[in-house]
Amino acid sequence: AWANDNFHYSLNAGYDHANSMNLFEAHAYDHTNLQKRFRKNPNWGYEFDASTSYSYFLSFKKATFALTPSYGFAQNFRSSDRPYYKLEGTDWQTADIDRLASAKDAISQYIDATNSVFSDTWRTTHKVAVDMDVLFFNSDGHKNQHLCVSFPLRIRTNKLDYLRGEIDTLFHNTYQFFEPNIQYRYDYNNQKGKEQHYKVSYNLAASEPGSEYLTGYRDSSTPLVVRVGNEHLRNTYTHTAEASYNRKKY
Repeated sequence: AWANDNFHYSLNAGYDHANSMNLFEAHAYDHTNLQKRFRKNPNWGYEFDASTSYSYFLSFKKATFALTPSYGFAQNFRSSDRPYYKLEGTDWQTADIDRLASAKDAISQYIDATNSVFSDTWRTTHKVAVDMDVLFFNSDGHKNQHLCVSFPLRIRTNKLDYLRGEIDTLFHNTYQFFEPNIQYRYDYNNQKGKEQHYKVSYNLAASEPGSEYLTGYRDSSTPLVVRVGNEHLRNTYTHTAEASYNRKKY
């Protein structure tokens, strides 16, 4: 028997800044409709993540065991302004998108508060996991079975500072997700031109609803597609199970 170990860590960080604009002019589709809407979306954000893990290996003649505890941390921030302007019937009815982009103060009186959004969002994630790998060898010393089991616990905290019309709120939610992953593979080779491979796996993944959807907002910026929030939204869980069989002759 022999033993071995290793230590791993990683650090990553990023920053981005963007500014998008959209101009909708209804008369391009319907000459009797003078609706003209303009939206700006300056936004910026950063992300940071760090992780560390330690693996311990123990090997015997017919099996090798690996145990890996790990911890990960991630922080994400996004600041977004989405003012929405109703310009039909105003002096800006014929202005193009370039002129509107430089007229922030002049058109501020035409902001539609119900459909304008100003938000700051923080997402913090802690992930603790224990992974176990087991390799079994046959009498010829070839690997013929592999069991991989992972037991991660992910804790997500979402914080939202949100302003939209009469909605002015600051709230946070904390979620705890247990997302196990199990894989097993069996390989058979009789050394006479026949191979068989079996594999089964199971995975559980979870996700929480977006924070904005929980505010109970109503978006009518596109009259034919009205969007509303729902404070009663629940988490989503996805169970995935797979099985495969492969046979070869040569």
